[in-house]
Amino acid sequence: MPTYKITIEETVTKTVSIEAESEKEALKLIEDSYKSGETVLEPGELTAVEFYVN
Repeated sequence: MPTYKITIEETVTKTVSIEAESEKEALKLIEDSYKSGETVLEPGELTAVEFYVN
C-alpha cells in the first residue's frame, strides 16, 4: 500500500485593540508583543484549514 505525505495548514486569527500614536507604531507594538509571547493566539480562534498532498 502506498504512503502519502499530507500537509495540514491552519489559519488562526485574532483582532487586538491597542493604543498607539500611529498605525505603524500599533503594528510594531503588536508584533513585539506576539514575538515575546505576550500576545498568544488560541486554537479556538481557527478560521481555516487546508489539506495538501505533497
